[in-house]
Amino acid sequence: MTRVLYWNIEKFTYDSKINDRINYIRTTFFNNQDEEYFPDIIVIVEVVGDKNATTGYNRLLQNPDSQHALLLLRDALNDLDEYNDTRPWYLVPPLTSGRGNYNEAVAVFYNSCTLAFTGPNMLGADQNQSVPISGNLAPTSYAQPWNEVLPDIDSGVLVSGSDFQHFKQNELASMYLMYLTNINGYASDRGALVTTFKENGNLERSIKLIAVHTSPEGVENQFNSFAARIAKGSECSPTQDEIIAIVGDFNIDSYDQNMLLHKQLLNKSNWIMYPYPGGEKKAGDARRPYCQTHLLPSYKATPFNNLRGNGGTYESTDPTHGVYPRYGYMGNTAKCSNNNIKCIAGGAIDYIFLLDGSNDIDPKNYYGTIVNPIVGSPYNCISPTDDTIDLTKGLTYPRDAGFEVCLPLPGQPSDPRYSNNKITEQGGLIDIGQGPGNTNYPLQLAFQNNFEKVRDRSDHLPLIFEF
Repeated sequence: MTRVLYWNIEKFTYDSKINDRINYIRTTFFNNQDEEYFPDIIVIVEVVGDKNATTGYNRLLQNPDSQHALLLLRDALNDLDEYNDTRPWYLVPPLTSGRGNYNEAVAVFYNSCTLAFTGPNMLGADQNQSVPISGNLAPTSYAQPWNEVLPDIDSGVLVSGSDFQHFKQNELASMYLMYLTNINGYASDRGALVTTFKENGNLERSIKLIAVHTSPEGVENQFNSFAARIAKGSECSPTQDEIIAIVGDFNIDSYDQNMLLHKQLLNKSNWIMYPYPGGEKKAGDARRPYCQTHLLPSYKATPFNNLRGNGGTYESTDPTHGVYPRYGYMGNTAKCSNNNIKCIAGGAIDYIFLLDGSNDIDPKNYYGTIVNPIVGSPYNCISPTDDTIDLTKGLTYPRDAGFEVCLPLPGQPSDPRYSNNKITEQGGLIDIGQGPGNTNYPLQLAFQNNFEKVRDRSDHLPLIFEF
């Protein structure tokens, strides 16, 4: 089994937030977990790229601050006590795509004890660009600072034209899959990064990992073009021992009727989606709070529950008054005509698609985990219905300690701190401006202070999935 941690870490680079972000990854996914639950691959999107980039894709990241941040994370993973002074974690040298402010990189880390990096490209002769494997090019190795981020060991990938010579892993490269030629004057703002691996051990499956972060400029055109490209490409025809995983921040809500990737992939072959929004309106309404991954800005986020829940009808009244587990802290924002910011429904914009060439994955029993430090994971504080049961499973990740005293959860025992809050079975706090009771303002302020710390790490929640 291979486990993948995916996270859009907002503007990831070397800055005042880097130590907190690295410590959170180490503590949450390693120090506080049994070794059997450690991720094998870590994918980070929104790594700050090269702002002066004007053309070219598949070129290595040049931004020194982002280089430094990625190397610090690589070192932190290898300093974990569980590895007994070995250094199993490696970083696939990150490539950038996009122009100007849209330019960014995707970082892929992997554990060499469980996986071998296999490309799918090779490093070009200028040591700065990923190029297709060709018999006309001799293998070459990376220059600093990427000369030690991959192992100097056999990848199992044959050099073109040779019957015996294999590439070493530090001679291979990932590549960008391009799917659109022009968006409002920007040539293919960003592509989808393709990285391939071979599992070590008994299964020895091949893995094709495709990481996506669509840019906000012309997002629907990008999204639909990517969907069309995948639906007609080799990605829909894996070999018997191949797994294809598409993961990312698609910037299109999974409940959007224009989400063609959902329609095109799930209606073709045996693709699995997580979190799956639901195939009908009733199920979709119940599932939406469990599928959201995008956090509102700190000044808009609230711990308020949905007041209509007292009557037994749990539908979100607006993005700042919701039901477990989203309450009033997840969703999207939009600019009004007067330039004010308003909260809007949405926020289910990070998800994964899986296709198993052997058809061994049962879609009905498949689940991942949205790692939520505000209410904890998995989302099992409320007994699931038939519509939501698959979204209430997953690995256990506790909430940050600060929320224990300021955000009551469903089923929480009676507590004098909440005596004026009239807790419903949905948990959360009641907004004095929207309904009966008296909001405990110290608790509300404590929530906002703790939420700001989470929101500083990123505006997205991480996803864990396995296959």
